[in-house]
Amino acid sequence: MLARKTLHAHSRIWLRLNRPQSQTTTTRHPVRCSSTLVVPFTADRYHVRRENFAKVTADDAKVFREIVGDHGVITDAADLEGYNVDWLKICRGQSKVVLRPKTTQQVSDILRHCNDRKLAVCPQGGNTGLVGGSVPVFDEVVLSMGLMNRIVSLDPMSGVLITEAGAVLETLENYASERGRVVPLDLGAKGSCHIGGERRLGLCNKNTYGNRKRFRQTRIM
Repeated sequence: MLARKTLHAHSRIWLRLNRPQSQTTTTRHPVRCSSTLVVPFTADRYHVRRENFAKVTADDAKVFREIVGDHGVITDAADLEGYNVDWLKICRGQSKVVLRPKTTQQVSDILRHCNDRKLAVCPQGGNTGLVGGSVPVFDEVVLSMGLMNRIVSLDPMSGVLITEAGAVLETLENYASERGRVVPLDLGAKGSCHIGGERRLGLCNKNTYGNRKRFRQTRIM
């Protein structure tokens, strides 16, 4: 059944990529195919009101660099675009800083500072969601889990996999497969989605391929 489902999924992708041009001239959202598309700000599009949060200052950026180092702080406008815009290119935030911690202690220190300063935070995994929940609405501090991708252990007796939140689903699947285990969750975005996001959304509790109990034993650090 798994092989059949996988083949069917691959077949659909092949057909979509190789469909004759005459069948692709009409689309519901043609502007998304344009490389010059400028996604409007979510706050302007939906007329959302900003809550009474502080704005990030140079002093805040200095504190962040002390916590995660220069390599863990992104402020360049071009680099920020990928963190501000969702995968469907329909939502766009206005964040001025992205933080990429490597440890839970760094996450704790960041959140402590943001709480003291009343800075809004937007946690972000692989940014593969389809409802805009992974990107900021205003100028929230984006807390990216991309560097927290370490696989800690896999208990051969209990089947409990311990991993950090930023581990990519496909990486976990390969890791488990090499050890005679199966991660019973298969998504089109498995090459970029983070297990922390899947766990948060409750996808790990679904009875995917009839193997619900084993996957619920996955622990996220």
